[in-house]
Amino acid sequence: MAPSPAPATTIGGDVVVAASATATEAATATGRRGRLSGGNRCRRAWWTAFVALFLMMAGWAVAMPEGGNSDEVAHIERAYAAATGQVVGAPSRDTLNRPAATFAVPASLIPRDVECMYRSRTSAACLSFPTTRNFVKVNSWTGRYNPLYYLPTGIPMAISPTFAGVVAGRLVSALMCAAVLASAFSAAVRMGSRLLNAAVLLAITPAALDLCGAINPNGMEIAAAVLMWTSGLVLIRRGDALSASDRARLRAMFVVAACILLVVRALGPLWFGLSICALALVLGRRRTWEVLRSRPIWPAALIGGAGVVGVAWNMVADNYSYYPMQSTTDNLYRNGLLFHSTASNLAMLLENGVDTWIREDVGVAVESASITPWVLVLLWLMPVSALIAAGLLSTTRNHRIAILAVVVAPFAVTAYVELSYVRMLGWTQNGRYFLPLSVGAVLIAAAVAPRFPKSWNVAPRVIRTTVVITGICHLASLAIVLSRFKSGFTSAPNPLGGSWHPPFGTAVPFVLMVAGLMVQSRAIFSRASR
Repeated sequence: MAPSPAPATTIGGDVVVAASATATEAATATGRRGRLSGGNRCRRAWWTAFVALFLMMAGWAVAMPEGGNSDEVAHIERAYAAATGQVVGAPSRDTLNRPAATFAVPASLIPRDVECMYRSRTSAACLSFPTTRNFVKVNSWTGRYNPLYYLPTGIPMAISPTFAGVVAGRLVSALMCAAVLASAFSAAVRMGSRLLNAAVLLAITPAALDLCGAINPNGMEIAAAVLMWTSGLVLIRRGDALSASDRARLRAMFVVAACILLVVRALGPLWFGLSICALALVLGRRRTWEVLRSRPIWPAALIGGAGVVGVAWNMVADNYSYYPMQSTTDNLYRNGLLFHSTASNLAMLLENGVDTWIREDVGVAVESASITPWVLVLLWLMPVSALIAAGLLSTTRNHRIAILAVVVAPFAVTAYVELSYVRMLGWTQNGRYFLPLSVGAVLIAAAVAPRFPKSWNVAPRVIRTTVVITGICHLASLAIVLSRFKSGFTSAPNPLGGSWHPPFGTAVPFVLMVAGLMVQSRAIFSRASR
């Protein structure tokens, strides 16, 4: 008897994709059905990941001075305004001629001169806070951003408009991001793939962890993208091995993550569209048409509605418009860092920009530039490269194309945007901006990698190596960044010395980070040994 085709799997409405293309793979997956749908195991994975990630993000939240994270002061102003009912401020321009909104915020919430620690490249001890809570007018260039992320993170600042309120707001951001990323680990456990667990660990770079523990919607955007990629890939690759309830949970994860990605930042719709194209490649043309013909009404309605809301807000708020930043570009021209020729600007970008983006993808950015040494970046990229190489061994051409496309597309899109506006705005793009898309490469690779002989012990070795490498990089990144704010750039790294100290002391950030890494490591190592 000829083997029957693999059964179809639901993802949104009725039909999505069979987990495998052959009857042999389908039979293997069916044999794992009971093991893969263990609700208790998935709940345990979620809670373990949630606790571990929150502790690690909290370490960053209590370690950084106000304004130490990328663009944080502007986001603090927006968060306070959103939480106090100032959802839409009066249109204005900031000092660099960027579109902004005017808000009233307490003087005690904003340091007097946050740029002092960057201008003089000294420690954060130069920061000082007004004691008065009288309101002052601020022109926030983030003031037109969608308020949904800022509402919960701004509540602690509305209650206590001080640095303590800022730290509490950071912890709220960490809670939200940890919940989303824990769901990604739970989805990976449902697939039963150690490699996918390793890929999720690698998608949460030190830069992403720091952003999640800051007042910055970029962290939530990255977390949502990781969940969308992971839940979508599990449904595509192993959906037929799951129970109906597990499939429903994964569909819900995918929809929620997609909705967050579409509304939280202006570039979200672009990253969503490109991610869907890559997932469709993994799915294959025939099965993609099956999904479309099945008319998945409620997921499409929710995701489509979120997309309309996200794009409409950004268009009405003028977030897609740009105005000349003359003082910035004039300074760049004078210093030979910007040219009138596109070819010369492209050469400058290839020489200095791309490697900076890679560092910013992994390392924590201070003063809009990563200070993470290349040795840590390369250490992180070792398991990433190994997983991508494993994924490229897939016998399905579409899988290989999808991986390579997601490796290249973030750089190509960001370079196009940079070169299109550089003579108007200067060099504005950062590596962290395209993390929501670039994390897909390692996640796809892990999901489609072929099965290696059991005697090679590949998956346990990969997951254990990944845990060790990511732990070293997270801890070292915290130490390096904390040293910078405690002692400045000119001093040798020394996280225990310096003239500035975090609000709860120097030891607390490290205790939180180490505790989170220990919880994570114990869970992953025990899972790898099974």
